[in-house]
Amino acid sequence: MLDEILCSRVAKEPEMDIIVEKFHEVLDLACRNSFKTLRATKTALLNKSVPWWTEELTILRKRLNALRRRYQRTRDSDDYENSEEHYT
Repeated sequence: MLDEILCSRVAKEPEMDIIVEKFHEVLDLACRNSFKTLRATKTALLNKSVPWWTEELTILRKRLNALRRRYQRTRDSDDYENSEEHYT
């Protein structure tokens, strides 16, 4: 019933795209006023990354972390010593 009423109103309205655009603007404004957005400070933007950090360092760090996790999770003494040798 409600769907039929809304469909008939939409079909009769010649400027539906304008109404939808205004509704979108009002909804966007309401969201911006209701929800807080955090903005990065100028120093955070400038100091976001360091120039000497490379993709190779990222890969090495991930590999080291994986080896460390494997070392920490081992329970058997033989595996523990083997993992310790790879990690150190």
